[in-house]
Amino acid sequence: MQSKIGQNSPRSSRTQNDIRWTRHIITGVVFAAVYYGLDYTAVNLQIAPGVSAWYPPSALSLVLLSGISLWYSPVVFLVGMIAEVVNYHQSPFAPYTVIETADVAIGYLVAAAILRKYLKLDRMFHRVRDFGWYFGIVATAAFCVAVLGVAMLELSSPELHVPYWRTVFNWWVGDTVALVSVAPFLFLYVLPHLRHWLGIRGGGDTRQWLDPILPTKPLSGWQRVVLSSQFAVAIFTLWLVFGTRVGNHFDLLYLCFVPVVWIAASGGAQRTAIGLIVVNSGAVAAVLLMHPVSFSFGELQLLMLVISVTGASLGAAVDENTFNETKLRTSTTHLNALIDNSPLAIVSYDHAGRVTMANPAFEKLFGYLHAEIVNRPLDRLITSSEFEAEATEIMKSMNFGVSVHTTTKRIRRTGELVVVELFGVPLYAGGAVNGGYEIYKDVTDQKKLEEELALSQKLQAVGRLAGGVAHDFNNILGVVQGYSEYMVEQLPATDPMRESAEEILHSAHRGSGLVRQLLSFSRKQAIEQVVLDLNAVMSSVQTLMTRLIGEDIDLKVRLAPEVGRIKADPGQLEQIILNLAVNARDAMPRGGVIELETSNCTSENPVTSRLEPYVMMLFRDSGVGMSQETLSHIFEPFFTTKEKGKGTGLGLSTVYGIVEQSGGQVRVESELGRGTTFRIYFPCVDAPTVARRPEETHGTTLGGAETILLVEDQEEFRRMMANYLTRHGYNVLIARNGAEAIQISSARHESIDLLLSDVVMPGIRGPLLAKILAQSRSEMAVLFMSGYTDGSLDDSLQSRNASGNSGSYGLISKPFTWQALGTRIRDVLETPRLKREMNVSLGLDDLAPR
Repeated sequence: MQSKIGQNSPRSSRTQNDIRWTRHIITGVVFAAVYYGLDYTAVNLQIAPGVSAWYPPSALSLVLLSGISLWYSPVVFLVGMIAEVVNYHQSPFAPYTVIETADVAIGYLVAAAILRKYLKLDRMFHRVRDFGWYFGIVATAAFCVAVLGVAMLELSSPELHVPYWRTVFNWWVGDTVALVSVAPFLFLYVLPHLRHWLGIRGGGDTRQWLDPILPTKPLSGWQRVVLSSQFAVAIFTLWLVFGTRVGNHFDLLYLCFVPVVWIAASGGAQRTAIGLIVVNSGAVAAVLLMHPVSFSFGELQLLMLVISVTGASLGAAVDENTFNETKLRTSTTHLNALIDNSPLAIVSYDHAGRVTMANPAFEKLFGYLHAEIVNRPLDRLITSSEFEAEATEIMKSMNFGVSVHTTTKRIRRTGELVVVELFGVPLYAGGAVNGGYEIYKDVTDQKKLEEELALSQKLQAVGRLAGGVAHDFNNILGVVQGYSEYMVEQLPATDPMRESAEEILHSAHRGSGLVRQLLSFSRKQAIEQVVLDLNAVMSSVQTLMTRLIGEDIDLKVRLAPEVGRIKADPGQLEQIILNLAVNARDAMPRGGVIELETSNCTSENPVTSRLEPYVMMLFRDSGVGMSQETLSHIFEPFFTTKEKGKGTGLGLSTVYGIVEQSGGQVRVESELGRGTTFRIYFPCVDAPTVARRPEETHGTTLGGAETILLVEDQEEFRRMMANYLTRHGYNVLIARNGAEAIQISSARHESIDLLLSDVVMPGIRGPLLAKILAQSRSEMAVLFMSGYTDGSLDDSLQSRNASGNSGSYGLISKPFTWQALGTRIRDVLETPRLKREMNVSLGLDDLAPR
């Protein structure tokens, strides 16, 4: 086996170059022999003295120079000189002979250079435009050669006394006929194989010699009839020309048009190249056999020229038309495949709106078969009565040539409405609109998602408003509740003012409940999440639900075994179930069924768009249901369909906020008269459940002597807190904001036992303040106060609720009772372990000095 290095060695390259030069020399020698032979034949087959009807050597020279190389021009000159000396007995040293021969060589050299630069050899005889340029170039070159050649002929032989322009005409026609009839044969059949043999790119396949004559595929019946007819016409025409002498009229030669036109029309440029040589040769032979006959030599040459130009141009036109038809057929096939495989529904119709075509996607979208809708009005098939006016306007617009793009609804065969994005484009024929086509994209799911997104954005906006209002209202309620609670404690039971104070306190509690609902909806409530077993929570609340919904409603509970664990606030989870139960009870005034189920499932996470494990709680009632319009508003705060005074409109908005804040999802299905189904999804967590923290007990010692740094931006609430803590023995340092708290801490050298701070404050917020102070006071305990976190409270602090100890709380929700505040303070101050856990949850250990 030869190596690649050996194949590319200098010796191998030299060998290839030697072979290439040898082949070029052989080509030059063969060209000289053929040129001389053709010239000799033309001289000896003269129809008129000194003139041949056509001159094939001119075509041979042009093909060699344009198809192989312009460097063959010296060979053309030398061979022409030899032919002039031998066949025409000219002196090789006569200047006229040299000029005449150089005239021929230079003329066709220039023509060949123009052809090589501006035309492609593989298209010259297959396109009408390219053939026109070819004919113009070679005819001009032949005329220039003829003008100078005849002038040299007269100068070399003045005794001939030939008419100058007649001789120029005969010379020009003879060369042009050869260039139009002989050159195509050489270009199409000989040149590709010669180029391949010489190693010139663009060489042809040997099969091309026979493909135009002998088809490689079996002929069909009609193809046999056509070929037989061509053969019969050619035989009949040649018999008339050669075998008869009807009046010895030269007009019979015009019958040669019949086979040439027939062959060109059916065979294109390649078969025409053969036919022109055969017919022109037959015409010359007929004239020679019929000699002496009275005829015009110029008529014969014009006949041959017209036959050649007609046949070659017609063959080029046939090839171009065939190419265009094939291209159109291919484009049509691709277009049909594109339409048939398009995922978009496409339909076309005529000027009257009758369907002419519908693709499979259209059939699938609207439920019709193609045969059922063709020639039927499109609007009557897929347009409901409420959109007829719109469809009419769309049709009018397209009839005026205006494209349409809109989102609308169309009706399926089943009667179901589908939301579609419609693209309408008018179709033109003869410069006028003659119909149109429409493209439909099913955007039903997309529109549903857009509506859900719009609802979500609206709820977020309302939630931000509700959260902001609730935050300020919380501080106000805290002051009212704190002072009224203090008044109740201080007033004796017999005092008439105590009843008023209790009413104030009761109203403050009701207001705080309302605020908690608003904060739950806005997902800004300070929650205490723990790992729970959903089945256990639902079992514990089942008894309360039974009393709440009444005896005329059947409660069916189906809890899946081994359901996954979730992370949520247990009180909020109970609130979800009770709120849904109250709504279901009100929707079933005559009784009904409530189904409560749990199960494990997978659902798409809206953040990551991936399927993840969830625990689903299903709540279904058999009540009156809701319309789609009502369904789109149920999570908006203060929206209610109940009578005035029977509902606040915060029940479902609270459910929505709690679930979203717990990382879950809510999906609702409802129809009028068919009840409502809520599916609530909570993310699964891989952690053990935690026992619930017991409620605070009364009687706990609430006072102390420790130092507390109180940070609160709301003045009334700050003053009330300071009074309470001072009354219970604490040393209170008061700061209006985080910056002031840092100044107080820096200026104080004594210890600070507890930082009691609001979470949301202007400037430095609570969690950041705790981290800053921990750098110098690592042993200081921290207790946050907030009913509105605004995302400021670190998640790690909230996660400490999973420890199961009441002292682990680093957060107390506003508004709170004095009992709850005192208990939280003592829990944080009296448990060192809990203080360490608080530091870890806040990241304070890393910041504290060692």
